[in-house]
Amino acid sequence: MIGVNLIPMSIRQAQAVRRHMLAWAMAVSGVAGAGSLPAVLATVQAARLSSLEGEQLALSGALSRLRREHTEAVTQIEAINNEIERATTFRQKREWSSLLALIGRAMPQDVWLESIATDPALPTATAAPKTAFPGAPAPASAATGGVSSSPAQAGCASGAVTIEAPRKLNLQGMSRTYESIQVYAANLAGTGVFSSVVLGRSTSGGAGPGSGAPGAGEAYRFLIVCEW
Repeated sequence: MIGVNLIPMSIRQAQAVRRHMLAWAMAVSGVAGAGSLPAVLATVQAARLSSLEGEQLALSGALSRLRREHTEAVTQIEAINNEIERATTFRQKREWSSLLALIGRAMPQDVWLESIATDPALPTATAAPKTAFPGAPAPASAATGGVSSSPAQAGCASGAVTIEAPRKLNLQGMSRTYESIQVYAANLAGTGVFSSVVLGRSTSGGAGPGSGAPGAGEAYRFLIVCEW
């Protein structure tokens, strides 16, 4: 069988040229695409890196905020603990009106008081104990030329101070008889309020006009120390 191509030669030549041009364009496009791929990857990586840096900055800001809130919370807790300690100390103080009434009820008729004083006269402040860390410098002393601080000063510097109320009560007075003084001390001990009642001193002498004694004559001066 014989085939006859009826398409003119010029048309066939034009089609061949178009096929060659199309193949050449596809080859050039492939080479260009392969060359631009690293640039595209670099752009994507740069965008991802910028996003990660933004997230890191946001996390750093959140961490700083949490640290500040933690510091404020610790400060508030310390302040609340100090308030609780002060309230506990004041709550443990004796009700002086009731205590004075009890002292008056225990006193015999021929005994009178000249003074009532706490021992010590004022509450004392002591610092809360601290744990020494290894390698911490030793406190300065007079031998090394330094100035040492008192426990109260150290407690004020650290913010933790415990106020200790007086634990003793000194009763000074006079009586016509020594037996009445002993009865007074026994009555105070029998109240159950004090853990210890001691007759510290008892001397005999005249009761002068300014002593507060109901009349002149011989009298005994005494000191009773009550401790709770």
